Amino acid sequence: MSQGVLLTIRLYESDRKKWYSRIAYEEIVRHLWAAGAPGVTVFRDVEGLDARGHIETVYNDYVTTIPITMEVYGTPEEIDGVCKLVSSELFQSSRLFVNRDVRDLKQKESMEELRMTSGYVLKVYMKEEDHYHHTPLYHALLETLKKQNVMWVDVQHALEGFGADHVIRKTSLLSFSEHAPIVLEAALNGDVAGDVLEQIKPLLAYASGPAILLNGEILSPDVQSCVDDSDK
Repeated sequence: MSQGVLLTIRLYESDRKKWYSRIAYEEIVRHLWAAGAPGVTVFRDVEGLDARGHIETVYNDYVTTIPITMEVYGTPEEIDGVCKLVSSELFQSSRLFVNRDVRDLKQKESMEELRMTSGYVLKVYMKEEDHYHHTPLYHALLETLKKQNVMWVDVQHALEGFGADHVIRKTSLLSFSEHAPIVLEAALNGDVAGDVLEQIKPLLAYASGPAILLNGEILSPDVQSCVDDSDK
């Protein structure tokens, strides 16, 4: 199965080079867009710690230090290029995380190899206007995953982003227009992941963005430890 790299960038909404310049995450999006990067998805957190370690929430008046998360998926070469592009726009408080063990689900390889692994996280990047047989794609995926008894599935509107069509799209608080970037995320048990992915694979072709799978582990609520002794 084809391997890719997922880059996650964490910074703050207030980050900017000068008080009158563009916000850092907006600057990064435009740099990546101009450089022909494979795409980027930006999320604004609801609550989090600011650069000083203080709790911030979007419900506070005039909050500008809420955390921002940016995700870029691509080949190792593409992600290496992205890191070089964004390095000059990041701050000391920024952090980058790279996951190099990511599977591209839009390839034609069989899912049989997944059956022996304990768990996975599925992420599907799409536009709000992506449809499957006249149904919004994210809703069609939800319905299919429901039929497969997948219990952890969520759909998120992104703050902004662009994909293969190279069009920057934003979520508008003043509009319900179908132009928002959307990400569907689901946790899959390893023993059924292959069957679930075979069922949703026809739908993934309708997603305008990548569909990827990350290795993980699903634990029961009464678990005594989140790591094996061998990992400590």
